[in-house]
Amino acid sequence: MSAWQFEGSESTRQVDFFFKSRKYAASTPHDWRDVLVLGELTSSSVRVWNSKFLQLSVYMREVFVTQPLRRFVHGFILFETKLQLWVFDRSGPMSTGFIDIGENPEKLIYVITAYMLMSDDELGLVSNFVQEHDRTLIKVKEPETDNWLMLTLETFPFIVQQSIVSRGTTVYRGLYESFVVKISWRAMGRMSEVELLGKSRSICGVVTLIGSLDMEKISELRDGLMFTKAMQREIQPDVSDVVVVDVNASPKISNMSTTNSSLFYRDRLQSIIASKPSVRAIGEDTSPLDLLCGLRYAIKGHRSLFLDARILHSDVSVNNIILTDPKILNSCYGSLIDLDLAMSLDNPNAAASSHILTWTMEFMALGIFRANLTRISAGIKHSYRHDLESFFYGLVSTCIRFGWGDKKATHLGLLGTWYKGTVQSMYNAKFTAIHVDSFEYNVLSGFSAKFECLKDVAKRMRASLFDRGFGFWLGKDHHPETLYNPILLDLDLEIAKMKCEFCHSPEYCNI
Repeated sequence: MSAWQFEGSESTRQVDFFFKSRKYAASTPHDWRDVLVLGELTSSSVRVWNSKFLQLSVYMREVFVTQPLRRFVHGFILFETKLQLWVFDRSGPMSTGFIDIGENPEKLIYVITAYMLMSDDELGLVSNFVQEHDRTLIKVKEPETDNWLMLTLETFPFIVQQSIVSRGTTVYRGLYESFVVKISWRAMGRMSEVELLGKSRSICGVVTLIGSLDMEKISELRDGLMFTKAMQREIQPDVSDVVVVDVNASPKISNMSTTNSSLFYRDRLQSIIASKPSVRAIGEDTSPLDLLCGLRYAIKGHRSLFLDARILHSDVSVNNIILTDPKILNSCYGSLIDLDLAMSLDNPNAAASSHILTWTMEFMALGIFRANLTRISAGIKHSYRHDLESFFYGLVSTCIRFGWGDKKATHLGLLGTWYKGTVQSMYNAKFTAIHVDSFEYNVLSGFSAKFECLKDVAKRMRASLFDRGFGFWLGKDHHPETLYNPILLDLDLEIAKMKCEFCHSPEYCNI
């Protein structure tokens, strides 16, 4: 077996077997964007299952990162004479039991032939997007009228989620106009982002809906699968059941038979949200002033969402705080996006939803971590205070992660401890890092030179959130403004100071 360097991958991947489209010549360099089906081959027995499944999962992740709109991907692992078929989607991997091809090798030929004859739909490719040279076309329905709207997008997305089992959030910019299109797999049983954007209309710091479309559910894609406990393999956290496909059927999803409709996975719906204006993500090119202005308006938007529209965002992270052009968005320099996990406080189901862990782990509030450690999470609700704490982690994370140029960030390991490991270890790492006695040494010392000027505002924001004169405080005020106001005031003062010292552009004069 040879190792191929796939384009679009940072390291060499030794892929044993794969299909790519016939439209590409055999001499065309291999690219993860072209992969249709993946296979792992080994002469070892099933005792090496763990390592081979992990290897297949790594390759599947490469496919989903480079083909973020892919609905699902087929694959297989062959151990000596034992064949196992897999399908990966945004709710996790599904598998057959082991198929013995020792006495019936024609089964392997049948499977390979079935893969080769699959249509684009059966391979999980998305037909709603049309690629034309240097642009992408997609149709959505306008709000209220339901008229079809054709949108022209840039060829490649500027935001792609890196994990397989997730919402798979992918964001494109408009090619000619100022708008963005987000495609994601939202969890079922929650108020949709379209409904929430309708409630938050005209709030500065929140994007405006221009079109949307609901597509397919995971349960519809998996319709016809047989769910049993035949495979005792833990392939997801807290889940011991593994999906099993009828071995007498083709690997095509459409041909699989159902014997049990009980589903353990989280059902998701693929949806398209088009909104304006176009945005810039926080990143290496973001200036300290842009960061503070964007953060200020995102927090103001969060406050208006919570107090006026009675919507709690519930998933504040660096990826959900974007920078906007004030000339386009009502003089706003920043905005909150991605209301997939937001909850309407007027919704009767909001109380139940508020107990569900939805955060991006790196930005999760300490109070939520602590509740899960002490087994009282049923009594802890997501609150505005937890979201404000996430804004703080977003500020800190940006100052540590970006601004290094060609140099390597010194404290990425610290950020890693906030989202890797057990709940206990993540809580301990974050608690220790932001405690008043160690904050400067553990966190501020990791700020890049570019963001050193934000150390004071980070200190003051930390103090507003955690220091109340009687120990480390993780609670919330009865009056939300008591917490919002000092944080926004500190940002206002720092922005004014930076304008005087660093900014010579007239566009910032009215911030």
